Amino acid sequence: MAKHRLFSKRNQQRPNNLSVEITDTFKSRLINGLDVFVQGGNSTVDGLLQELTEFLIKEYGSLNAPAYEAARMTDVPVIDHFLCSRKEQSLDFIEALFLQWSCTEGQSAVEYVNNLFDECFLAYRLTDYIQTVIPKITGQRHATMETEYPTIIPISDEVTFTQSIKPALAILSDHNYSMANSELLDAFSNCKTGHYDESITKSCSAYESFIKSICSLKGLSFDPQRDTCSRLVKHLIDAGYLPSWYTPCLESVGTIRNRIGSAHGRGPAPTEVPRRYHAEHMFNLVCSHIQLIYEAQNEA
Repeated sequence: MAKHRLFSKRNQQRPNNLSVEITDTFKSRLINGLDVFVQGGNSTVDGLLQELTEFLIKEYGSLNAPAYEAARMTDVPVIDHFLCSRKEQSLDFIEALFLQWSCTEGQSAVEYVNNLFDECFLAYRLTDYIQTVIPKITGQRHATMETEYPTIIPISDEVTFTQSIKPALAILSDHNYSMANSELLDAFSNCKTGHYDESITKSCSAYESFIKSICSLKGLSFDPQRDTCSRLVKHLIDAGYLPSWYTPCLESVGTIRNRIGSAHGRGPAPTEVPRRYHAEHMFNLVCSHIQLIYEAQNEA
């Protein structure tokens, strides 16, 4: 049976800007839909919440709670923790759900949460839940399973996330690009926590690591220690993957990093203070460039 969207949802007007604050409506809907995370196997919502309680106490030392007893909304401390937490720990709660043994649904739970983000007009999405079989090597009896757990990333709009960020992350899920993948996820995380200059620098690092991986895979000569953005772009142009008039566009990532990133190249007194929109533009730009370069070298 196809999912039916109620009248109020079909006719609500989307705001011009997505909210970065986690709304009470989103929290309530997530808590009431936790069964999505345990639909397979013998897991239960109660078991998931117990594991989550132990996990978060290890992380924080204690759980958040309402200021006075009468303000408690449930009799489950970890749910009260989520309902009264600020943005950062609310997002922690969501990511932590996927790390528990009782979470038996991976990608379907990701799609559920992303749908909630979308319907509540929140400026976040989860990356995919990815499981990769690593072939066994000499001495091993069995192949191993490697899991990349979902990470919450900030977005400016749904179209950019779908057409730029997700395809780039799909490319970087290949183990050949593991360094670039890790650095790009760090960029998302830094932006989410307000460290915009560090996010910009990490985005550029991911870009450079990706190009270095391409050079290695294609047998192009480069200096892994000294070659930074402009030199790396030159290797791609010289190899004929893209025409030379792409050079300023592809080098712009390094220019932005040097101007407003946390790297040493920006000088002692930057004239522009990096903001959220700078960081989002930077990783959106990097994701678009990654797709372009990947497709171009594939056809070369």
